[in-house]
Amino acid sequence: MIGRDGDTGQYRVSYFDDRNVSRLYEMNFQNGAWDMWRDYAGFPQRFHAALSDDGNIISGYWARKQGDAWIRDFGVTFTRVDWID
Repeated sequence: MIGRDGDTGQYRVSYFDDRNVSRLYEMNFQNGAWDMWRDYAGFPQRFHAALSDDGNIISGYWARKQGDAWIRDFGVTFTRVDWID
C-alpha cells in the first residue's frame, strides 16, 4: 500500500507478503524518478526507477547494502499495456 501524509507530503509504502514479512519504506516520485528506501540496520534496501519519456515504461532496480557498498539485487520493468476485452 502506498500512502501520503497530507500535512508533510511525504509518501510511505507498506510492504507485506505471505511469508509474514512486513516492511515500511520511505518513497519519493518526482521529475520522472521513483525512489523507495529503508535504512533499517539489519537489512537496508533501496529501489530506484525512471519513467520513460512517453510515460509507458518504468525501469528500475532493487539494491541492498553489503558492508559499506550498495549491491544491485534485481531489476524490475513495468510496462503499460492496452487491455482488449
